[in-house]
Amino acid sequence: MALKRYLDEITHRTKLYAADTHPFEDKEGFHRLIIRVPELRKLVKQGYSFYHLEPSEILLIWDHAWKSKQYYEVAHQALYYYQHKTLNKLEFSEIKTWVDCWEHSDDLSKIYAQVVEDNSSWILPQLRKWNKSSSPWQRR
Repeated sequence: MALKRYLDEITHRTKLYAADTHPFEDKEGFHRLIIRVPELRKLVKQGYSFYHLEPSEILLIWDHAWKSKQYYEVAHQALYYYQHKTLNKLEFSEIKTWVDCWEHSDDLSKIYAQVVEDNSSWILPQLRKWNKSSSPWQRR
């Protein structure tokens, strides 16, 4: 799969909305483009060339975008893509690895809350585990 090509597509389109042509690096290692949330959500809704692929392939692409840690706004689109969706176990097992900083916790919490509503039997053990974690981001 052409993960780099898809990441380049997401990055290119995202940069078109950037308020600042000189991104700065935040303490989590992301470069910030300074794009308003409604604009980021609009990008996700407009779609990307890979939206026709199987859900497992789309997950690989968004996971790659997330883990590239290149641009905050590129990674954050992955969260917006999965909000308001019913996740399967594969999607959840990957998305739960995206816990890393407070700025993502609200949007991740929205995704997790939807999973609790849709699939409480297999999500509750994970939530109990996070409640006991030494990581503040997991407890949050």
